[in-house]
Amino acid sequence: MVGYKPDGDLSYISKDSQRNLHLISLAPNLAQVAQAGLKQRIVEVRHVSVLTKQPNGSYAYESTARDKTVSEVDFSLPADGLTVALPSQQPGEFRYELLDGDNQVVCVCPFTVVGKGESNRSLDRNAELDLKLAKGSWNTGETLELSLNAPYTGAGLITVEREKVLGWQWFKSPTTGSTQHIPVPEGIEGNAYVNVSFVRALDSKEIFMSPLSYAVHSFAVNTDQRKMAVELDAPALVKPNQELKIGFKASKPCRLVVYAVDEGIHQITGYKLPQPLPHFMRKRSLEVESSQLMDLILPEFSLLTQSSAFGGDDGTKIKMHLNPFKRKKEPPVVFWSGLVEAGPERKEVSYTVPDYFAGRLKIMAVAVASDAVGTAETACTVRGPFVLSPNVPVFAAPGDEFTASLTVANNLEGAQAGPAIKISAAGDDRVEIVDGADRDLEVAVGTEGTARFRVRVKNHLGGAELVFKASGGGELMERRATLSVRPAAPFLTHVQSGYFRLAKQDVPVERVMYPQFQKHQATASAVPMGLARGLEAYLSGYPHGCSEQITSKAVSRLLVSNEADFGFDKAESVKQLDSAFGLLQARQNNNGGFGYWSDACSGGFDFLTIYVSQFLTEAKDAGFAVPADLLDGARRRLLQMAKGKPSGLNETYLQAAAIYLLTRQGEVTTNYVLNLRDTLESKYKDQWGRDLTAPYLAATYALLKQPKEGLALITQYRKLAKAKAPSARWLGPYYDDPQVNNALVFALVCRHFPELAGEIGYDDLAVITDPIVKGRFNTISAASTILALKAYSQLAQKAEVQVSIAELARSGGALKMLIPGSTGLLSTPFSPDAGTIRFQLDQGGKSDLGAFYQVVEEGFDAGEAKNAITDGWKSIGSSWTRTETR
Repeated sequence: MVGYKPDGDLSYISKDSQRNLHLISLAPNLAQVAQAGLKQRIVEVRHVSVLTKQPNGSYAYESTARDKTVSEVDFSLPADGLTVALPSQQPGEFRYELLDGDNQVVCVCPFTVVGKGESNRSLDRNAELDLKLAKGSWNTGETLELSLNAPYTGAGLITVEREKVLGWQWFKSPTTGSTQHIPVPEGIEGNAYVNVSFVRALDSKEIFMSPLSYAVHSFAVNTDQRKMAVELDAPALVKPNQELKIGFKASKPCRLVVYAVDEGIHQITGYKLPQPLPHFMRKRSLEVESSQLMDLILPEFSLLTQSSAFGGDDGTKIKMHLNPFKRKKEPPVVFWSGLVEAGPERKEVSYTVPDYFAGRLKIMAVAVASDAVGTAETACTVRGPFVLSPNVPVFAAPGDEFTASLTVANNLEGAQAGPAIKISAAGDDRVEIVDGADRDLEVAVGTEGTARFRVRVKNHLGGAELVFKASGGGELMERRATLSVRPAAPFLTHVQSGYFRLAKQDVPVERVMYPQFQKHQATASAVPMGLARGLEAYLSGYPHGCSEQITSKAVSRLLVSNEADFGFDKAESVKQLDSAFGLLQARQNNNGGFGYWSDACSGGFDFLTIYVSQFLTEAKDAGFAVPADLLDGARRRLLQMAKGKPSGLNETYLQAAAIYLLTRQGEVTTNYVLNLRDTLESKYKDQWGRDLTAPYLAATYALLKQPKEGLALITQYRKLAKAKAPSARWLGPYYDDPQVNNALVFALVCRHFPELAGEIGYDDLAVITDPIVKGRFNTISAASTILALKAYSQLAQKAEVQVSIAELARSGGALKMLIPGSTGLLSTPFSPDAGTIRFQLDQGGKSDLGAFYQVVEEGFDAGEAKNAITDGWKSIGSSWTRTETR
């Protein structure tokens, strides 16, 4: 391998000046060696114009690089290296090459020679002007030097510009290559532009080309005036858990921030020390407009560039269903001093390095004064006498046992260094060591060893901590490891609901739960709306968030927000609904429909569009501020569905629902109804009367002031529905669940046919209440049931019955009254020690209507799960599948 080191800038070598390369040859072990049998070659890079076919089929001249060998001689490289001079007699672009015996290039060094002379570059077709600056940064008062390479001889104008012309100078060049100078004007800093316009001489023979050529080049100005010297000092080596003192000072009074970061983080992120000076003195655009007359008589030559703008975002993911029993994590090793005063006198800040860190700290400082900025950086190595690396699981359940290991690296130095190391481990109130907590470990200096401990998890939830210690040679190191102690069972909401007419009703409370996050609530009411409290609790704590689940939670909060007995804060309800509106906007696609997740462009789902649109309609009718674009987009999709041609009864139901919602929103839908009715009579005459299409059409007739037609339809549907035997267990798609359909139809009857709803008794409510009593509901059926209960409760008269709620402890004892006899909706928390909740009824002999009750238990079950939870799952062969999979 051959390498080189130049003694100056290779991109700008003045003609006839000295520029050297020092060459060395390295062996694979990086030792310098001699290398013979080489060839030294100087190659000139010439640019010629080539007629090239463009992508659009037209032809244009383009400059293309061509190589020409200027010289080639044999060459030998001694072991101690060799210095060679680059040729600078002729201006142009060159390459210095070394080739081995197989003519393989082993070293390449490009360089450019500038100065007065004839150019070897063919620029005849597009009149290019080649402009180079001697350096990129200049100060006021210096003379800016630039090299010009033109296609012909002539004269020109050099200007220094930015927001205006700051300086100018005429020049004349009898050769195609020349070096020109112009003073750097006063009063500028940051950056400026040098603009050269060059016009062909009258006696030039190059008459078949544009007489005008020009070039613009930017350069930095006076950057050193704003630089401030900042110094940092820190010890080269510190130990973990030791105070690191960082010294700093600056060349002038300023304010400064010192920060230190684990260098491993910087290696991952590619972080670099910030450079405030280039930021504040970043390049400004050239604001001078130049005009010339040559294009009025010659063809226009222009170059159009296009750039693509890349944008977008990474989406917003809902952070739900997180582990509530978090372990204490080791934070990244980062120190931030805050703003401190600095100046020529040395000051210090200190930082205690965490005991778990071993590695290299990168220390940086950024300082700002009224007229200058500065930066500095240094580094410090953190290494203790031992490096302790514990290994424990991330989480465990009460009663678990596991093996924790501690790997110890012995870094002892000096006379006390030895292999004998004492190891100990201890747990907090959540974990305990079940075997020897103290032991000896033989670890030779410069090596590592591992000790293992058996750990048992206690019956106490939360973040647990294990403390490991290693001592030897008069040194002591300590390291902590954490894990999450969480239940083996998931968070469950258990709802027991029912209806009773006797004097008392006892409901057993069987769950034994951990105290963390547990809730117990008993509710009683003479009207069925009281059953909605448990359903609302189930929905509000539901941990997942597809569009249906978000909508179901929002429907629940919307419907109970104005129930005074529930005690919900109106402002909090508004906040939660606004959040739901925002999430649904992210799920809405271009045609107004809704998708399940953030990828709203995936086409949407018509049932979901109906479901979300009904929620938006209910929210608007209730006086909530539904975003106009969200509602308008949904309305567009509903119109498309209303105008479509259904291919089956499933689609006629969705079309009928879309027409119904449009009618509620003020659309005149008579034509849509007639078209749908024609399709139903012609294709599904004997079927649609018992389909869900009928109730939606009936409700639409009621809204269109055709109550007779609507009443006939809904009456026929109810008669056919009662004649149809219900399924004992529903395992179909969640959106076609009879429980959901029954609740939606029940709500339509109560809203639009109060004369029928007034005849409904408590026994008739079984179609709605039985699934709740049996604990069979999911998010959409729970929300639909609340919708039905709300609609019925607005019609039902509250009976003057008194209900009391009491509890009996598991251990026995006297009955404890929680709420004495009262009317209305009663709700109270009860004790975790309760074994039975007793509801007592006093109807005063005036009625036998009875009352509804509900007992809600939320939390994590203590102990191991006794029975598998298979509700909603079914076996197919040797596998299991969930029927409600989204």
